[in-house]
Amino acid sequence: MNENYTNQNIPQVDEGQIDIMEYVKKLLKNWKFCLKWGCYSALVALILVIDLPKKFDSTATLAPEIVQKTGLSSSMSSLASLAGVNLSNLGPTMDAMYPDLYPKIINSDPFLVELFSMPVAVPQFRDEPVQTDLYTYYYEYRDGPWWGVIANFVLNAPLKALFWVKDQIKALITGEEEIEEGGYHNINPLKLTKEQEKILEAIRESISVSVDKKTGVITISARTQNAVISKQMCDKIVENLLTYVVRYRTEKARKDVAYYEGLAQEARDNYYAIQKKYAEYVDANHGLTRQSIRIEQERLQNETNLAFTLYNQVCQQLQMAEAKVQQETPVFTVVSPAVVANIGNPSRFKSLIILTFLFCCVGAAWVLFGDKAMEILADLKK
Repeated sequence: MNENYTNQNIPQVDEGQIDIMEYVKKLLKNWKFCLKWGCYSALVALILVIDLPKKFDSTATLAPEIVQKTGLSSSMSSLASLAGVNLSNLGPTMDAMYPDLYPKIINSDPFLVELFSMPVAVPQFRDEPVQTDLYTYYYEYRDGPWWGVIANFVLNAPLKALFWVKDQIKALITGEEEIEEGGYHNINPLKLTKEQEKILEAIRESISVSVDKKTGVITISARTQNAVISKQMCDKIVENLLTYVVRYRTEKARKDVAYYEGLAQEARDNYYAIQKKYAEYVDANHGLTRQSIRIEQERLQNETNLAFTLYNQVCQQLQMAEAKVQQETPVFTVVSPAVVANIGNPSRFKSLIILTFLFCCVGAAWVLFGDKAMEILADLKK
């Protein structure tokens, strides 16, 4: 019984279980290779990040007004009652422009296209800053690592040459030279050129928007190679977002104002015309006592009073509509405004550590699984 009890307490090793100690021993056995690979990895990572441009973040946080409409206020109801309108039966309505939609609004093409014309100042070495716009900054003044320039040339040069030859052949056949306009002037957000799409995607990658679902606080970040431009870009995004939301919230009320302004103008013109007609009739028949004249005078006076009453009611409705525009205008609280960053992020040292770690992981994977990989390749060749 003791032997059976002893055998039952021996831990059973699963055949599919990974033996970590075996992998550790294998790495220690090949420590010279791992050391050399680590040194080479650090050297290659250093070459890659030595010319990596710094990027500066600028962040702003907003606390928007969460609107749940519950009808008009008491002051609006009082003003409506003067015109004989009962607004007490209006039920609660929900606002469709809730903060969760703000990231989609900011990342939409029409919203980003509005940033193209934003004025920026690009500092130059030993020269005055160049005054330009955001589109030109992304197209001409951004720096890149040396390996990025080489990769871009190797990948894009053949395609550019091929398209150039294609355009030349098409021009010889049709006699019309196809010219693609550069820049963003007269831009159509629904039909962008290749150059405009490239700049648009670069700007979209530079922007980060997040919304705290519990508090509704919106965090907007912009990252560029210039700290001042990052702040200006973040401020412009906040400004355009507020303008967009205010325009959406007050669109219906502004249409009502325009409608009642037209009615008020028409009612005033009608009142002035009837009033003038009444005054001319009274002047022309002054001193006459015939009954028909008195009846016509009373009729014109009643029309004048009716026109004035209508004009007065329309003016009251116009005042209500103008007050509603102010009521519908949302209020945003800037919890933390955008500032000019002094430290670039990510730093070259951080990028060096990350790349070195990744290269070392590749070397360790080769030590652990390289033999099996070569065996599989040899079997495939057979």
